[in-house]
Amino acid sequence: MEHTGPQLISTSELAPVHSSGTTPFSQQTVVLTKQAYIELKWEANYWRAQHERLLEREAALQAEVEALQATIRDLNQRLYGTKSEKSAGPDRAGMSKPTSPRHRGQQPGSKGHGRSDRSALPVVAEVHDVSEAAKHCPTCGKAFLPFPGTEESTIIEVQVQAHRRRIQRQRYQKACHCPQVAGIVTAPPAPRLIPKSPLGVSVWTIVLLDKYLYGRPTHRFCEELRHQGLPVAQGTLTDGLQRIAVLFEPVVQALHARQMREKLFHGDETRWEVFAEVEGKTGHRWYLWVTRSASVVFYRMAPSRGADVPKAHFAKLQKDLVEVVLVCDRYSAYKCFAKGHEGLLLAYCWAHVRRDFLKAARSCNGLQSKAARTAIIAFAGPHYLPLSPPSRPDSVPLRPQSSVRACNPSRQDHINCH
Repeated sequence: MEHTGPQLISTSELAPVHSSGTTPFSQQTVVLTKQAYIELKWEANYWRAQHERLLEREAALQAEVEALQATIRDLNQRLYGTKSEKSAGPDRAGMSKPTSPRHRGQQPGSKGHGRSDRSALPVVAEVHDVSEAAKHCPTCGKAFLPFPGTEESTIIEVQVQAHRRRIQRQRYQKACHCPQVAGIVTAPPAPRLIPKSPLGVSVWTIVLLDKYLYGRPTHRFCEELRHQGLPVAQGTLTDGLQRIAVLFEPVVQALHARQMREKLFHGDETRWEVFAEVEGKTGHRWYLWVTRSASVVFYRMAPSRGADVPKAHFAKLQKDLVEVVLVCDRYSAYKCFAKGHEGLLLAYCWAHVRRDFLKAARSCNGLQSKAARTAIIAFAGPHYLPLSPPSRPDSVPLRPQSSVRACNPSRQDHINCH
């Protein structure tokens, strides 16, 4: 069968555009066979489908690229970005730094705090007199007469010196023949914090303050004592701290009992290296848990980071309390602990919730998401609402200051980012 192709039209037959606006192609007619028409129709549909498929693939690849770029931005921010939570805000993001920044310290013209009150310090009087030659007139040698009053000034001094207390206990011998009385009567010994220890109460007081209030390492404190002429081994202090720890158990129990009568708590945990061998535990990583209430800050050391630690801490929580609130991050241990307490509310910290908004802002891409990114940053930037220590635990407005969600096992209405 002979194939009949389309009629060919030479370029000379193309006429210029008419005044009506029609093109030469609208005035020409092409005659095709039905087979050629079907082939052209099929090819047009094929290439149209291929084009649509390529557009879908390009859109999917573009979305994948944008998601990967958002991940790269987030990882770069975590690795190389600033660690500060502060932000200049959208209104100051484009402003340059002032040419003459404000100097640190007391500003000229501002009111100072005045001199510190040191009237509680004891006064050690010292009398300074002139020499005998200066008490006479250098010309005639006549003695000067005393003038009423003195010229006084004050110098603050700190004098710390280790010394040895020599305890001398008087002894008495009986002069009677009473059999129920001992032959020699001696004064009672001086009280010691640790029996037979040469270190007195004042030394252990300084050790406790220096280590737990000022946070100085033990070996540095030993160096200071060595400069004062009192060499003490670090192991002596470590062993002594372990022996006097039992003396603080009543205080710890009283603080814990007091905290369990309150209704608002702040909880957090951090890893803590403890160089102690525990059976069944590998490594030295422990965790320091802190629970803060209106009147008590309670620290607890634990070898694990599981939910059993907060469960053990709140096991003696007063039963008649309603709407007990725990302000914490979204760590899963707090959620697991809250499932067993129906009346407990988890109030997620705004600082952690804010990071989700900033992460979402870094994940925005394209011109269409620029407005959304600006709005998220504007919302998340100034939302730092401080939680000031309350006067009464049951009178603190929680709703405006924290993201409160009731942790109910049957409902998933709390924020879950883990």
